[in-house]
Amino acid sequence: MYKAHVSELKKKEVESIKELFDKYKVVAIINMENLPALQLQRMKSQLKDKIVLKMTKKRLIKLAIDQVKNKKDIEKLKEYLTGMSALLFTNEDPFKLYKLINKSKSNAPAKPGQIAPKDLIVPAGPTNFVPGPIIGELGQAGLKTEIKEGKVAIKEDKLLVKQGQVINTKTADILLKLGIEPMEIGLNLILTYENGEFLYKDVLDVSEEEYSNRILVCYKDSLNLALHMSYISKDTIEILIKKVYSESNALNNKLDLKDIKSSKDEAKEEKEEIKETLEEPKIETKEALLTNVPETEKKEEVIEMKEKIKEEDVEVAQRVLKLLQDKKIEQQKMFQTSSRPIDKDFISKEKELDKIITKLKDKKARGEI
Repeated sequence: MYKAHVSELKKKEVESIKELFDKYKVVAIINMENLPALQLQRMKSQLKDKIVLKMTKKRLIKLAIDQVKNKKDIEKLKEYLTGMSALLFTNEDPFKLYKLINKSKSNAPAKPGQIAPKDLIVPAGPTNFVPGPIIGELGQAGLKTEIKEGKVAIKEDKLLVKQGQVINTKTADILLKLGIEPMEIGLNLILTYENGEFLYKDVLDVSEEEYSNRILVCYKDSLNLALHMSYISKDTIEILIKKVYSESNALNNKLDLKDIKSSKDEAKEEKEEIKETLEEPKIETKEALLTNVPETEKKEEVIEMKEKIKEEDVEVAQRVLKLLQDKKIEQQKMFQTSSRPIDKDFISKEKELDKIITKLKDKKARGEI
């Protein structure tokens, strides 16, 4: 069977790539398209202490990746080796690496056929051109002009190319003449790999301030959730203790107010009951009842009614006397067990209650009831 010959040079190249994978913990894929050689050399010189840039054939890179066995999911890197790709090896943090690469970039004029990286807008304001053919060229690009202090000026802002659109020759020429350099020349980082974790450009492209704010928001949200769940930790224990203390005070004050209100209501009801009890019962005497007996009634019926009324009068008086005595005892017990002082009004009414009971006893003794 025929076996393809692999030169020693290619074998050494594959082995060197494999060694770089073993030596560095972070690997990045870089897109080298539209990067002039001069700028590349300058950036490599600036970052030589931080990175190792490896440019070689994609087939050799894939062969080296296949031989790396101690890195999780490393084979997925092969999916992103498109266009003019290169490998970047470093021990820097991926976010710090992305920041270093961005700092090394420089602006450059747009070339026909390039894709606009952002909306390309010509701002209003003066130019360095004197009146002449340039007015027509600017007009063809859609720019409104005027003459100010002997120079051509742009009247208002004008969007020439939207982000993602192709820059044509006329637009590139106008931008060049106006000194607008929209293109950034530098290493275009696609993604980074570290210990099985892939971080893409949109994730890495976060400012330090924004990143810090996100961490702060996450901390606040997690703290609020922990407090809501009453989860105890070194970050929540002090706040939870203050919260419990505050809520217990609020509850205690609420209960005190409720007790005060309840006590006032009870005192009002007690006073009403005492007032009703202290009212001397209107017990009709036998003489009063007899006056209501018609004269046409027979004598026997009158005598029988007198005896009945007498018995009923005594029974009613006894019940009233018992009720008043019980009420007095009940009120005395209540004030003895209560922490509240006995008010003077009750003492005076209690004396009045004793007078009523004594009066009823005297009436009973005299046979009036």
